[in-house]
Amino acid sequence: MKKIRSLIGVLLVLVMLGSVVSATVIPKQRDALLKPPEKLTERELQTIYKKYNVTENDIKFAKGELPYVMAGTILDGSKRVIVTEDGKLPERVKKKVKSIGYDLVISKKEAIKISEKAKQEYIKKYGIDPDNPKVVMYNGIPLPKEYINELIKKGNYKPT
Repeated sequence: MKKIRSLIGVLLVLVMLGSVVSATVIPKQRDALLKPPEKLTERELQTIYKKYNVTENDIKFAKGELPYVMAGTILDGSKRVIVTEDGKLPERVKKKVKSIGYDLVISKKEAIKISEKAKQEYIKKYGIDPDNPKVVMYNGIPLPKEYINELIKKGNYKPT
């Protein structure tokens, strides 16, 4: 019985010692990756991408390698579109814009509908919300916004 008690006592001491050691090691490991972006190795970048669930498309979007979200719509810049509240151009305005020209007049409601549809198709196709991307460029390095926020909190990075 004494042997069992002493064995339990030793095990408790080891468990407590192990938890103390791991409590000090884990934060250090986590902070080890919190270093300025320009000092990150390719392997560390890959670890960060994995931690924040960054996809190849997230990186391509940040680098500007994915198509424009409005590509293929009348709002992609290939046509000169005038957007008005009701989709009609008042006569006095028609005379003024005649000199610069335009291809189409649409309502604000139609423009929003086209924009929202294009955004939803983009999210479905690429998995990226163009209004809220996960990854941003920092000195030519694509980094998760959450990582940048952690750097700022730790004082390892000051936004410009």
